[in-house]
Parts: sequence; structure tokens; C-alpha cells
Amino acid sequence: MRTKILCLSTSMLWALLAIPGCNPSVPDTPTFEDDVEPILFANCVRCHRDPPQNGAPIRLDTFEAARDNSGGIVTRVKLDRDDPRFMPPNTELVLSDRQIEIIENWRATGSQAGPRSLVGTSKPKVIASVDGSSYRDAVIVGYELARPDGGEVYGSVHVIDEDTGASFVLAEGLASGSGEVVWELDDYVGGAYEIVFELDNGIDIFTVSAGVLTVPSPQ
Repeated sequence: MRTKILCLSTSMLWALLAIPGCNPSVPDTPTFEDDVEPILFANCVRCHRDPPQNGAPIRLDTFEAARDNSGGIVTRVKLDRDDPRFMPPNTELVLSDRQIEIIENWRATGSQAGPRSLVGTSKPKVIASVDGSSYRDAVIVGYELARPDGGEVYGSVHVIDEDTGASFVLAEGLASGSGEVVWELDDYVGGAYEIVFELDNGIDIFTVSAGVLTVPSPQ
């Protein structure tokens, strides 16, 4: 099922809102299951999947594929955005410094898989994309929500100001499947904003960052 959620203007939504785990410390020895997989799914797997989409040469949706290509991932996400090799391409979202550090630590400490538990089979995954081509009007956040075991996922989308730490709830009531959230920009302040999904699989709450979006200041 594909849904479209139209959100209120930011002037009506800004609030100092605590999002569990939105700024945790970077783990010293990250694992694929707990730390790296959510980053790759939220930012890379829309193209690097099976089969690869949009000309992507490799998959990154499995532990083995991510481990074998970890060096290339680190290199390409740290390039200048105007470099044709920069990843992720063709999107307004970029990985946050914390996400990049997690992947670097994971590679430096042996690219551990982590335990695949029963919780792991029900752990929700989000694939996100952002269309900011019409910043004067709105930003469109696309998403796919799923669980490996086919169960239901529910969630919400939050936006965090990178400079002030202030945040607001962009949309609630998300459910398994794909859809779009529209962030109306009729009254907003330009800057860098992290897009965060808070997901509920009926067992636990998971917070997944979809990266950082830079919105230009109004003309």
C-alpha cells in the first residue's frame, strides 16, 4: 500500500521534542545488525538491492556485500558532493557525520555481523528518499517500511535542526508499505535538518536516521 501524508507548516509544528536515541554516542565496535544495516537500508538500498536499481553496480542489502565493499562505501560518502562518485547520488540527503563514523568504526574493528536473533527477524527496515527539487513549495520524503518476517511496522517521521537540536514531528501514522510525506515550506528557516524515522514493530521502538537534508534559505 502506498500512502501520501500532507503535513502542516513548520511554523505550526516546531517544538522541543525528545526523540529516544536520536543522538546516541558512536559505538566503539559497531555490528552490521545493530548499527550499519539500518544506515544502509535508509540511505543506500533504494538502489543497491536485489536486483540493483538505477545503474547501481552492487548490492548492499546483505552483511557479506556490505563487508566486502565497506572500503568503497567509506570513500564515496566522504567525497565532495559535486564529485560524480559521491554517494548517495541523486538525492538531497547525505549521511550524517555520526553515520559515517559508525561505518568507519565498523570497518576498522573487523566488520562484525552481530547476533541474528528472533528480534532481528522482526526488526523494521526503512528505505528513504527525498525530493527537494521545489524547495519554494515543499520537500517530499519518500519511504518504504517493512519487516523481514512480513509483520507490521508503524512509525513517525521527525525533523531535527542540526544547529539548535530543536525538532518537530513531521508525520505520524506511517504503516508497512511505501508512501510519501510532504513537508510544506511556506514558513521555514533554511539550514541543515536530520530526517529521523521512529519505528514500532510491536516489540520495541527503533530510531533510524535517513541522513541530513540541507534546505537553502528563502530568497
